[in-house]
Amino acid sequence: MTTRAPRPRPGIIELLRAAGGPPRARRETVLLTLVGLGCAFASSAAFFLHVFGWVRMPFFVNFFGMPAIVLMLIVGLYSWQRRLPFWRRFRAGLLAGALGLVAYDVGRYSIYKSGIFNYDPFHAIPKLGALITGQPAAAQVSLYAGWTYHFWNGFSFAIIYALIAGPAGWGWGVAWAMILETVMLITYPTFLQVKADAPFLVISLFGHFCYGTVLGLTVRRAAAESITQAVRA
Repeated sequence: MTTRAPRPRPGIIELLRAAGGPPRARRETVLLTLVGLGCAFASSAAFFLHVFGWVRMPFFVNFFGMPAIVLMLIVGLYSWQRRLPFWRRFRAGLLAGALGLVAYDVGRYSIYKSGIFNYDPFHAIPKLGALITGQPAAAQVSLYAGWTYHFWNGFSFAIIYALIAGPAGWGWGVAWAMILETVMLITYPTFLQVKADAPFLVISLFGHFCYGTVLGLTVRRAAAESITQAVRA
């Protein structure tokens, strides 16, 4: 009598692939998009809930922000395994977020080092970190937390744009960046004691224009390439 060899236990990839049963692209994409947008807006919610005194930022980041990041990655992995349209836009958002952050920070840093304005465009970052850590802005941990939050925001805004706009014209990326610029001009002087003078306005406007241009061009191209590949497949 022969005994059958035990079947290997399925790994996480196999479980994700089989989790939803037969693909239901439209239905799943709508649901995943809503979940993705909710997760992406968590970074903004952390700041506004804190400054309005509703939920302290350290609590929100620990119990809502980090789980939102993990959930976003799980949703992305799930959509990738099931070859859903959500993955194509999510991937475009990740790529655009990375390139947009480089353009945003390099653009602002270039103006700062040129000496045109006697203004440090990065001085608000440790102040943001202090909201998370509860430590003074001068503390090293606040600087690290501030940069982490800065990158979190940059990727979140790019993912939001990619999920909503997809292969729209690149000008919509600039329009989205100008909305972010307007919010920044209102909130930073109000809640972070940033002086709303000409250097702040010019440097932040230039940085957001660079971010929006790269965002719009990257998402448009990445989403269009993904759609073309899907049609050919």
